[in-house]
Amino acid sequence: MGNEARAAAIELLRMQDELERRRRFGKWKSYYPETGPLRRELYPKHLEVFALGKTFRERCFQGGNGVGKTDGVGAYEVSLHATGDYPDWWPGRRHAKPTDMWVAGDTKETVRDITQSKLIGDVAKLGLSALGTGMLPRASIIDANGQFTGKFKQGTNYACDFVRVRHASGGFSTIAFKSYDQRRESFQGTEKDLIWLDEEPPMDIYVECVYRGRTVNGQILLTFTPLQGPTDVVRSFSRAALANEEGASKALVKCRWDDVPHLTESEKREMLAACPPYLRDARINGEAVAGKGRIYPVEEKDFVVGPIKNGIPDYWPRVFGIDCGFHRTAVIWGAHDRDNDIVYLYAEHYKGEAEVSQHATAIKARGIWIPGCGDAAGASQVTGEKFIDLYREQGVRIRLPDKSVDGGIAAVLERLATGRLKVYSTCENWLDEYRRYSYDEKNHVRKEDDHLMDATRYLIVSGLDIAVTKRPSHTTPKVDELKFY
Repeated sequence: MGNEARAAAIELLRMQDELERRRRFGKWKSYYPETGPLRRELYPKHLEVFALGKTFRERCFQGGNGVGKTDGVGAYEVSLHATGDYPDWWPGRRHAKPTDMWVAGDTKETVRDITQSKLIGDVAKLGLSALGTGMLPRASIIDANGQFTGKFKQGTNYACDFVRVRHASGGFSTIAFKSYDQRRESFQGTEKDLIWLDEEPPMDIYVECVYRGRTVNGQILLTFTPLQGPTDVVRSFSRAALANEEGASKALVKCRWDDVPHLTESEKREMLAACPPYLRDARINGEAVAGKGRIYPVEEKDFVVGPIKNGIPDYWPRVFGIDCGFHRTAVIWGAHDRDNDIVYLYAEHYKGEAEVSQHATAIKARGIWIPGCGDAAGASQVTGEKFIDLYREQGVRIRLPDKSVDGGIAAVLERLATGRLKVYSTCENWLDEYRRYSYDEKNHVRKEDDHLMDATRYLIVSGLDIAVTKRPSHTTPKVDELKFY
């Protein structure tokens, strides 16, 4: 081999070594590329939660297993804020100076093995040689003497207390590692620019973390699969998302297996086989469901449908169910495909403290010709009749239903399980209640946020017999004709 060939071979080896070094110690650079099978345009949910950081102080990325919550969202964003080295396409908040952050999870061990490993490398298994193989570049967490810029907790196998990270502006950011088993008191202290909570926190710890960012416009980022069901934390984000109020501080993004390109069909099958049925919606779609105590243990994919393309046929009879009360009134509309005996729940009304006239206006707006059945929430029979009379006076066709809880639940479940009850994906409040509808430890139905579930029972049990088809406009009945309902 001549000198030139030898020199070329040496240069090639040097370049290969450099590429391997960059791959090993500059992991984040490979994420969200412009092109290729894992290009960033194929991760719309991840980009959405990043972008929401410009506007919202509290963000929740609620996803199925394996969608990239910890690695591709939490660890990735924290590394950008710590280093200040943002890619050109970054849509979220940027920090022009060093940041002070917390990263927290369930226990010291899980924090070490998961979030810490994703950020600095798996030092617990591989030793200090692994430093820099996580999202944080090696050069950002090693000082001039080649020493780690962080500190490990005493008495633990490489569980990190904190790490100092070089920021592009000069100076160092700080990332401290905490765990929920340290209890709420350990989360008191000074203001933080960002707190990343990987795995769902207890409510008291979450509230404490929110306080840590109030005076500095600091942020909270949650990433988890909702295996605990509809907890207070989950419900707070669900309600905020449904309310969609201007100036809200909370934002929720859900990510399903089908929303990411990196999960293979074989991986999905393997994970699905290991998952009990009552957890599938959580592990696949990131939906919080009530678990073993669920009243309707039917996966949403089996009954949730998009709106019928050309609208509901006029010859399908329609009816509504209503659960009316002073604090919350819920209405669900259904259309009955009698040829196939399939009921479609296609619209909802879900409103708190309002006058009967307001609810009645909303009901009539969907068709004054549509009859309904329902009751006042928690009311006696006498009170229920009086409540119904108020709606009749407003021109709403309505009558009292069969209120049997067990029989109604059985009827709804039978339709869900056999594919004879479909729900439009646009009925978001209905789906939110469905996920939380469950039995308590005494096998009693939890009477909390179940208004649409009650209205659905009334519709299925008592409403289908009175459902009517749309009449020509010139035969629209007068209010007086409606009183017998």
